[in-house]
Amino acid sequence: MSILLINPSGGYHHEYPPLGLLYITSFLRMHGRTVHFFDEGTLEYPGEMFLDVFKISQPRYVGLTLYTTNISRAYEIIGRIRDLAPDVIIIVGGPHATALPEFTLQECPLIDFLVVGEGEVTLKQLIEDLDSGGSGKTIRGLYVTQQDCDTGFVFTGTREYIADLDSLPLPAHDLVDLDAYQKNPISLGNKVGVIITSRGCPYNCTFCNKAVFSSITRRRSPLNVINEIRYLIDTASIDEIYFQDDLFALDRRWLAEFTNLLCRLDIKIPWRMLARVDILGDEDYRKLKEAGCYLVQFGVESGNDEILEGINKQITTQQVIEAFAMAQRHHIQTYGFFIFGHRQESYETIKQTFELAKRIHCDFT
Repeated sequence: MSILLINPSGGYHHEYPPLGLLYITSFLRMHGRTVHFFDEGTLEYPGEMFLDVFKISQPRYVGLTLYTTNISRAYEIIGRIRDLAPDVIIIVGGPHATALPEFTLQECPLIDFLVVGEGEVTLKQLIEDLDSGGSGKTIRGLYVTQQDCDTGFVFTGTREYIADLDSLPLPAHDLVDLDAYQKNPISLGNKVGVIITSRGCPYNCTFCNKAVFSSITRRRSPLNVINEIRYLIDTASIDEIYFQDDLFALDRRWLAEFTNLLCRLDIKIPWRMLARVDILGDEDYRKLKEAGCYLVQFGVESGNDEILEGINKQITTQQVIEAFAMAQRHHIQTYGFFIFGHRQESYETIKQTFELAKRIHCDFT
């Protein structure tokens, strides 16, 4: 029996394909499932096109990924599908669902199952269980709707994270048209391949929602990532890569092995990524530039050291100044992320953040 996976739009044209759903698609395919995929994010005015896809695919299961930005649209889609097919099994997951599972189910009681955290193994096991007549309650990592209990749902328990990311198939890149996504003005290329090389982040900044991947960091091997790059170059003609990891430049040894492989295999393609200001040294930035990195995104957050300490960022403004200077010295563009409205924020600290932003000369903010 087939499953339809939907990425609700949220009312804006998306820049990148939804890697989470594409990983789930390829994982289910690997285990013999027929998967249909529909990304509303490629459409300016999606209307009710999801219903056309639903009628054509006639799935038994419908899965949606929930972000806070698309939650209203997701509820709308769920309601329309439920009206059309009362017996279809509706499953949700993603950052919003994982962060606020009980709230989500209270807001939308039409949902049958809510996946918490990584979805590949949980969804596979859930579908297998339901196909064999089970209820899903023996599958860990789920909230299961149950009308005869006080809360209206039961939690089946926490699932362990996938330790070996190399064991996962590559995302179902074949299902997306990169030309359909909105081009980011900072991009050098026309077709940007999006890749994630790791899951989890070991840092615990107070403002960050790490509900899906948590602090347990796992990473694909450099060669596994290189194979995905080659695949995207050969099949999708990409001319740029955006590494979407929460923190790409985390392990200097891994980074050195990866950049050395890019150079040795003569893979010449521009790429950008996210880093912290306290990990890389001057020689690291030189190697990054040599390997094709043209832009590094840094989380600066504030120009006040007390606020940086208060939000558990574990960096200082001096480290910010030094990191931006090193990257720029090697002709790497810099992108600074800033947050206003921290709990300790005042007029003076906001002024300090503006002063720091001007001092470090970001190419983009």
